Order: sequence, then structure tokens, then C-alpha cells
Amino acid sequence: MWFFKRRKRNNVADDLRAFGGIVYLGADVDAGVVVDNETAMEIGAVFACMNALVQDVGQIPLTVYKRGENDARDKATDTTAYQRFKYGPNEYQTAQDWQEQLMLHLLSWGDYYARIGKVAGKFDALYPFENPGEFTTEVINGRKRFTRKVVDTEPVHYGHDEIFHVHGPSVDGYAGRDFVDTHRQTLSLAKASYRYVAKVFANRGQPRGISILPTGAKKKNPDPQK
Repeated sequence: MWFFKRRKRNNVADDLRAFGGIVYLGADVDAGVVVDNETAMEIGAVFACMNALVQDVGQIPLTVYKRGENDARDKATDTTAYQRFKYGPNEYQTAQDWQEQLMLHLLSWGDYYARIGKVAGKFDALYPFENPGEFTTEVINGRKRFTRKVVDTEPVHYGHDEIFHVHGPSVDGYAGRDFVDTHRQTLSLAKASYRYVAKVFANRGQPRGISILPTGAKKKNPDPQK
């Protein structure tokens, strides 16, 4: 029993070092393998599901409308928002690239954050943050406030008009539920199973012993005189 506990602590410590000390789930996983939002995608089933959803959402066209005469809905082709959502939110992403990134962040962290770029006080572009896990969201006086904390730096606060925020399923209504954190036990078990099986093959593991199986029930003699 002592040996099992020691192995478990070492596995968790190794994972913490491998992730540079930045772990979103903590070490409260019974299988002893810490999984974060990046390494979770190394699990085949997780990656396949995420890839299917990400690619499908990336192909959905986004259109911005404005209210026209007689309360009609017209395409707002003369606005910056229309151009950005149709062709790309910034200079280096296409619309499909952006939508795929947004969906991937929602499936992994439950939230998507992008800085709103402005020209002359008006919307001009969106610049996504790579790691939604650096953000926390709170509501103060009825408005959202976002705080970004990067390792070894001071927290940076953003107002509701500085960040474009989309969240997934939410308990409080303004921050998404982290998918990987919610399923940390299942994902940890999957990673631990992969590691165990890989080590068995790497060490040329093979079952030893002899298995004897019955070939069938013994036939009864129909003639009691014989």
C-alpha cells in the first residue's frame, strides 16, 4: 500500500513539472495523472469529438444585420463589423480560422476572450487571447470585469467594452464551465490507461501461464448395462 501511494505522488509531481507548474485541475485525480486543457486533446476520443465540432462550426457563415426601413432586416454591408465577421476578425485570421478557434476554446475552457481593437473609438478588429485559463470574469455594478493573470506578472483588468467574451454552459450566467476540469477524473483515467498499456508493450509484456478450457460436457452412457 505504501508503494502505491509513493508511485501516485511521483506521477503527479512529474506531470506538474512537465506542465511548467501551471495546472488548472490541481492534483485531485484518483488515477494519479494530471490532465490540462492541452494534454486532454492527446486522448483520441476527445480530439475526434472536438475536431468534428470545431470544423462544423468553422464552416457556418456569420452575417451582421441592421434594422432598415419599415422595420426590415438588411445586411449591414457598409459596417466594419460585417466585414470582420465575414472575412476575418483581424489581419492574420480568416473567418473560418477564427470560428474554429472560438469553438475550440469553448469546448476546452468554456470561455473565449478577445481584445476589442478600436479606431477613433469605433470597433475595428478582434485580437484573441491564446489562453482563456488566464482570465477570470466577475460582475461589478451590473457590468462584467475581466482580469488576466499571467505567471510572474501583475493582474491586468479590462472593462466590459474592451473584451469580446463568449461563454459556454454556465452556472452563474456570465462565466463558462471548464470542460476538462469537470471531467478531470475520466480524462485522468484515460491517460493513465494509455500510459499503462504503452509501458506493457514497451517492455514486451506478455501473459504467462497455461489456460485450460473444457472441451465439452462428458457424455452419459445411455445403456446402464454397458
